[in-house]
Amino acid sequence: DSEGNLIGTMCGFYVRPEREATPPANTRLQPALDWMNSHDGVLTSLAELAATTKMSVTHFRRLFSATFKETPARYAMRLRLNRARESLESTSATVADIANDTGFCDQSHFIHAFKRVYKLSPSEYRSRHGRRK
Repeated sequence: DSEGNLIGTMCGFYVRPEREATPPANTRLQPALDWMNSHDGVLTSLAELAATTKMSVTHFRRLFSATFKETPARYAMRLRLNRARESLESTSATVADIANDTGFCDQSHFIHAFKRVYKLSPSEYRSRHGRRK
């Protein structure tokens, strides 16, 4: 009123416009996963990987880590080690050749990474799980 006293309140309701649902994180990350698989897990840069999803590097890294519970680099390493493990099981290629084929800078780095995941050296793994002659 003219004296500044509250007379009542006004309340209004409105309908929110329908927003397009955000696709699930794994769908949004699929282009990056496809890229990693087609490049055998060998990463050139996080920026290049994020670009495949049309996200910023920061947002991509955060969404990837929240979705897969590991960083893109660790995921890529796991892809490379899985491919190396398959080679150890099914081929007679040398450990050095497998290290090179799976994108490791040298045999020592490959052996260290392999042992950290599989708790065996590549040679020990091959003797236990490799194909029988």
